[in-house]
Amino acid sequence: MTIDITQIMVALIGLLSAILTAVIVPWIKSKTSISQQAILETIARTAVCAAQQIFGADEGQQKKEYAMQRVEEALKAYGIKIDANRISEAIEAALKAVKLESNGEWRSADGNLNEQG
Repeated sequence: MTIDITQIMVALIGLLSAILTAVIVPWIKSKTSISQQAILETIARTAVCAAQQIFGADEGQQKKEYAMQRVEEALKAYGIKIDANRISEAIEAALKAVKLESNGEWRSADGNLNEQG
């Protein structure tokens, strides 16, 4: 009596494929999203600080537009696609974090200290 293991191997390969599809692929995608999120946060923070240095304490809308443009360009260079609303949220979060770290004090483009609320 011989045992044909072909059916067992086919079933085993099917099971491994299901596990790969259900567990490993989403896990890899979630790790990519985490790294993309970290890249977005870093780029947004850099863009916020650059906008502050260029435009000073005033020109809020102009600084936001500048930061949005810089973040979109940097993400494109990394091959990351994130919608504009998420980019805007990241910029606002970066702005708040930077303000908290600096106790709400910013230096204007001419170097004078300005307090912002």
